[in-house]
Amino acid sequence: MNDDSYTIKSGHLDVGDGHKIYYQQWGNHKAEPIFFLHGGPGSGCKDKYKLTFDPKKHHVIFHDQRGSGLSTPFAAVDNNTTNNLVKDIETLRNHFKFSRISLSGGSWGSFLALVYAVSYPENVEKMLLRGIFTGTKAELDHIQQGGIAKHYPEAWQQYIELVPKNKQNDTSSYYFDKLLNGTDEEKREHTKRWVLLEASAMSIDDNYPAMVLSTESYDEQTTALAILEAHYFTNNCFKSDDFLYVNASKLKDIPIVFVHGRFDHVCPPESAYSLAKRIGENCHLHYVPAGHGNDPALRETFRAYAWSFLG
Repeated sequence: MNDDSYTIKSGHLDVGDGHKIYYQQWGNHKAEPIFFLHGGPGSGCKDKYKLTFDPKKHHVIFHDQRGSGLSTPFAAVDNNTTNNLVKDIETLRNHFKFSRISLSGGSWGSFLALVYAVSYPENVEKMLLRGIFTGTKAELDHIQQGGIAKHYPEAWQQYIELVPKNKQNDTSSYYFDKLLNGTDEEKREHTKRWVLLEASAMSIDDNYPAMVLSTESYDEQTTALAILEAHYFTNNCFKSDDFLYVNASKLKDIPIVFVHGRFDHVCPPESAYSLAKRIGENCHLHYVPAGHGNDPALRETFRAYAWSFLG
């Protein structure tokens, strides 16, 4: 993420454990603070995320989570857990001396926001989240153990064909080992296959052949995404399977909006529905005709809520 004319301040914050996270304070510093949490884990913040917000109306704090983007050390898995990431949000809030914050983000970012809110409900003003991920084994298995094959059989085939038969009951662990300990060629090939599996299901506008061609070259950010996703998925996101559902009552007094694609094949819509019902009437779920990624209906609906609900 680059500084621009609306950047108030950017830099690195030492959060301990050998990690420094990059942050950018952006927009109108007189407005109430919004913390934007990126997906992945491992994808880092991108300039396009700013397009959701109005710099004259919103005050947004972007940050790259541990191991991601401009944070250091890059792609590091040591001292990198969900609790660490939640602690970093709280450290950043204290650094800026904000009493309360709103939270926004999607996919993995939605899970992290929800875990933070469960941990510090008194610090959360509102939440606007999209592509809801609740960190359950069922959601992880949908991607990593073949549920996705019902709609994207070719994407699943290119992923599973590298995994030996005796390792196919835990594909995340197999890929994680290759991403860390394989030869250079194995690391590159397994990174390609890992990223392509999820990328192929991001949009209802299927563009699988183009994605195959586009994955011939990779940058460091792609490597970090694969390593950190595999790290978290292998460890079941470092939370019990029902963590958010058991603790949903802690979120009942926070105004929350979920925006979720009706045809989301990465994070199945039933998860957003089940969690919203568990949280209660303060949680509004808005389904739109979209997938998980940057489909226009999802993007523009989310942006409209940012201007109205978070404005």
